[in-house]
Amino acid sequence: MSNFEFNNYLIFADEAGDHLLRPNDLDFPLFVLAFCIIERNHYANYVVPELTKLKLKYFSDPHVIFHERDIRKAIGVFEFLTKASIREQFLTDLNNFFEQAKFNIVASVIRKDRLQSIFKDPDNPYTIGTGFCMEHLLHFLNEQNQLSKATITFEARGKKEDKDLELTFLRLMQQQEYQGRFNIKILPKVANSTGLQLADLVARPYRASCT
Repeated sequence: MSNFEFNNYLIFADEAGDHLLRPNDLDFPLFVLAFCIIERNHYANYVVPELTKLKLKYFSDPHVIFHERDIRKAIGVFEFLTKASIREQFLTDLNNFFEQAKFNIVASVIRKDRLQSIFKDPDNPYTIGTGFCMEHLLHFLNEQNQLSKATITFEARGKKEDKDLELTFLRLMQQQEYQGRFNIKILPKVANSTGLQLADLVARPYRASCT
């Protein structure tokens, strides 16, 4: 038995849509940030091995990175999904994986055009979304009596974007209720994090549900 007292939950974050406030995509002016909250034993015993099995069913090795956009558009290594029968079987397997996966989601969905119509100089949607998700994540962990420090893993987006995220996180951690409660980790896509791939597959359905 481990002598370490870890938080029972792992948190993985990903976004869908453009977070910038430059001229919006008029067809879809939304930005979504989703936090996937996964119990650590379930992550180790189901999420990682089962997603790996799914990869090995369709690919020669487990290093393929599941990316929702590539799957949806059947591009890159997922080009084989242009064949209808294979695509149907693949999506059935992926849906079966999600039906058995147990996780909670906290998500922020921002209509950028409405945000700009209400506020003259609004904050960055990524910053707003992070603050919202962190607030509700803290509430969730408190309800579960999980007071040990939790790690939130984000996917790297670029030097400036990652620096802005770190500054947003540091400002939040200065608030009394957040002190000593969270760490952040920023990983590149090539790290092949199963949790980040799960968050990537979850974020866009939230975006699509708000159209």
